[in-house]
Amino acid sequence: MNNTALHKRIMRRVWAVYVYRKATSPMALQTYIFSFLTWQLFIYVSMSSVMANMPSVKTPFAFVQFYFHSFINTEVWVQAIAVGFMSLGIWFVRNTVRNMKAARYPKVAHAR
Repeated sequence: MNNTALHKRIMRRVWAVYVYRKATSPMALQTYIFSFLTWQLFIYVSMSSVMANMPSVKTPFAFVQFYFHSFINTEVWVQAIAVGFMSLGIWFVRNTVRNMKAARYPKVAHAR
C-alpha cells in the first residue's frame, strides 16, 4: 500500500467519525425529534380546525383555557406529541443555558 492510498484510507475514517459525531450531536438529535413530532402533529391534528375554534389572543384566560381543555380532551397520541414538544423545549433551554455558561467560563487546560 503506497502513501497516497494509506492517506485516503485514514482520511475516509476520520471523515466518517466526524460525520457520526455531527449526526449524533445534541442539536442534531433535537432537530430530528422536532421534525418527527411536527410531522406527527400535522398527521393527527387538523390545524385549520384548531385555528377556527381558537379564541382571540386578546383574552388570555380563554386562550389558556382552550389549550388546556384541548389537551385534556384529545387522543393519547396527540397528548404524547404535546408532552414531547414540552420535553424538547426544556431540553433545548437546558442545552442553551449550558452552552452560554461554557462560553462565559471556558475550560482552560493547565500545564503541569
